[in-house]
Amino acid sequence: MVKINKSVKISYWIGIFIVFVTHLYMLGYGMPADQIVGHSILNLVAGCLLAYSWFGRK
Repeated sequence: MVKINKSVKISYWIGIFIVFVTHLYMLGYGMPADQIVGHSILNLVAGCLLAYSWFGRK
């Protein structure tokens, strides 16, 4: 059985939250050109958090 510590679980849920919120925002309001860089950075952070949660499992 895989044991998951608290920081891994929190990282996973924060990453999922970032991805869903940024994409719901895009669907609802569109993505002006000046917000593309911020969106990309947030999704890279989310990807890192999700990778940490995947590789941080024991």
